[in-house]
Amino acid sequence: MIRKTLVTLALTAAVVAATGVAARAADTINVSAGQKGAWDEMVLQQGVDAGIFKKAGIELNISYTAGGPDTIQAVATGGADMGFGIGTTAVIAAFAKGAPIRIASGSFTGTSDLYFYTKSDSPINSVKDFSGKSIGFSRPGSSTYVAEHVLADEQKVTPNFVSTGEMAATLTQVMSGQIDIGWAVVPVNLDLIAKKQIKIVAHGSEAKALASQAVRVNIVNSKWVESHRDANARFWHAYSETIDWMYKNMNLSIANLARYNAIGVDDAKAVIPFYPKSALQLYPIAGFDKSINDAVTFKFIAAPLSADQQKAIFDTVFAK
Repeated sequence: MIRKTLVTLALTAAVVAATGVAARAADTINVSAGQKGAWDEMVLQQGVDAGIFKKAGIELNISYTAGGPDTIQAVATGGADMGFGIGTTAVIAAFAKGAPIRIASGSFTGTSDLYFYTKSDSPINSVKDFSGKSIGFSRPGSSTYVAEHVLADEQKVTPNFVSTGEMAATLTQVMSGQIDIGWAVVPVNLDLIAKKQIKIVAHGSEAKALASQAVRVNIVNSKWVESHRDANARFWHAYSETIDWMYKNMNLSIANLARYNAIGVDDAKAVIPFYPKSALQLYPIAGFDKSINDAVTFKFIAAPLSADQQKAIFDTVFAK
């Protein structure tokens, strides 16, 4: 009888302990990202679908914004705990102004995913034709803003830069004639290209100076991360694991991409060359010094970040 009681107590203790671990690990994290449907922005959803975040004891509430600065606003005000796919210069500027945010990881290195387009009957055919034409970018400080300015400087052209918001809004403005040149990332609008309603006139990869620079980063709310160290660490290891899973299980991840973008699998497959795995490097943040210089050049900040600021802006588990 005593032995049976001891066994029962041991089993009960084990169940309680397991339940306690599960309860402690079941953290809900509010995350916000721009450009819904882009391959790198889908790491979050892919990780949910694959059960990777669940395995790590993380439940995600995912919301989407019209672009990086809007995502920064969501994180800085506490509306989101983490933000994804934000222009590095915009993050630097917001941090310099006192926003309670920190860079947690890189998001995308280079601009191989970006392209610029016009209506099919437009006389514009390449960057050389951009002078005097209006070209859209999402928000000031975004990766599209930086890429367009770098591209214009390298090609010695002078377009008129216009903030057009997210990709759907940009497309509307192109098709209605409000602007001449729009921007998007693959796979968005590939169906319109196939139907010859729009045509690609330039690729982000033409901005050579950005090829080895992290143009987008992921951030955390500095107050949230201080009180959620364990959940934060588990999240980022699950996020990194998801990236590995996506490239090791291409058939599944491509099928997810096709489903979420309502495109064919073949179109989804065509996206992958624009997103080499190396571009999704989380750490180190490639070319960060260049991003600081860009922030100064484009007048987002008056002076480069100090050494102390450059140290304080990062809060990443990958550097530890």
